[in-house]
Amino acid sequence: MTQQEPQKLTMEMLMEYLASGEKPKEAFRIGTEHEKFGFHIPTRTPLGFEGRKGIQSLLEAILKDPQSAPRGEPWKPLREAGKLVGLASGSMSISLEPAGQLELSGAPLKTIHETAHEVRQHFRLLRRFCGPNNVGFLATGYHPFYHWSTLPQMPKARYGIMRNYMPTKGRRGLEMMHATTTIQANLDFSSEQEMVEMFKLALAITPLVTTLFANSPFLEGKASGALSERSLVWMDTDPDRSGFPSCVFEKDFGYEKWMNWVLDVPMYFIHRDGEYHDVAGASFRDFMSNGLLGHEATIIDFENHLSTVFPHVRLKKFLEVRCADGGPIKFISALPALWKGLLYDETARQQAWALMDDPSLDELNSFQKEVAIKGFDAVYREQSCHDLCASLVDLARDGLVRQGAKNDDGEDETIFLRAVEEVVQRRQTPAERLLWKLNTFWDGDLQRLWKSRVD
Repeated sequence: MTQQEPQKLTMEMLMEYLASGEKPKEAFRIGTEHEKFGFHIPTRTPLGFEGRKGIQSLLEAILKDPQSAPRGEPWKPLREAGKLVGLASGSMSISLEPAGQLELSGAPLKTIHETAHEVRQHFRLLRRFCGPNNVGFLATGYHPFYHWSTLPQMPKARYGIMRNYMPTKGRRGLEMMHATTTIQANLDFSSEQEMVEMFKLALAITPLVTTLFANSPFLEGKASGALSERSLVWMDTDPDRSGFPSCVFEKDFGYEKWMNWVLDVPMYFIHRDGEYHDVAGASFRDFMSNGLLGHEATIIDFENHLSTVFPHVRLKKFLEVRCADGGPIKFISALPALWKGLLYDETARQQAWALMDDPSLDELNSFQKEVAIKGFDAVYREQSCHDLCASLVDLARDGLVRQGAKNDDGEDETIFLRAVEEVVQRRQTPAERLLWKLNTFWDGDLQRLWKSRVD
């Protein structure tokens, strides 16, 4: 019997792929991802990959310890060219960003109470393995001390391809790869129409969420003049694949429009038999029609390609919201709580959309740049960013109250909004809090930042 030829990848198959993510509302979950910079405490040098106290050794130690397994599911190694570059346990994984930023991609969970528990468990795990080796972590959205080019490079082939391609598009793509961290939430949708509503709203309020989580005011050991240097970096990264996709605000936006936008983003690589092949700049449309390097396009190729588009909001089988700076634990839990309150409640969605009142792409780009520098002092249509953020947090609180997910003590998920409520009440972003500490408690000595705890 001859082996059947694989079916040629079509637009209809890609549409079905996206639609397969639709879930009934009772099955909605939320996933949380967060990154942080590791460093050696005695020398204050970045945590590299190799060596007895490097990242690979940390991952090997976690892998070998049966007590480290989350929910009783043992960690499985993720290796590339024989090197341990990540761990996976069920739907959770620990992975490495290009300069060794350690990322937890959390499991899809029903409540933020579960998310907060997952985050605490992760940091307990890191303390247990990193404490004896004098390894610590910084919780800022942009590396506050080192130039991106002096940070270590992880031995993952896809990152090598990206490093070669990034300088051809935008000026700060390599900084994005090596010197930034984020907190990200992943959310479900029940239909194409609901996805459209959620996608549009998430993009529209991106500048407000950027402000609430702005936490990257330093560049190479000095105040940069911005509150979210990370956001400015993203605004000068590859314009083909980042920012605010124009298609989302078109009247007939849906799966097909998104597919067309994604297919117009140049490729980075294809992955076959454990190897990454550099095809940077190639067209995925052509790949689907004519093949590439003797290979036919598959759904896995498309999934890989989707992972290389970087707008503020990204659609896979779920929505990823990606505009927040990395930060401490209380903000890691606050980010999915904010999004859950806004996107999983229809009333909150409608009211939050009314706040921004059908923004244009030009308005969003301008507002995003302004909030990255000015934070609450930025202005949108004669309204202060602070007032808009205060209203947004109130709407998220109301949305969580209506959803009514309580812990064993009878507390609902609004307890996780306290971090951003405090930001609004103080009228002080996390970045401004750091700058205030620098000029008061730290007597102008930024080196004190090394002793600030992630948790």
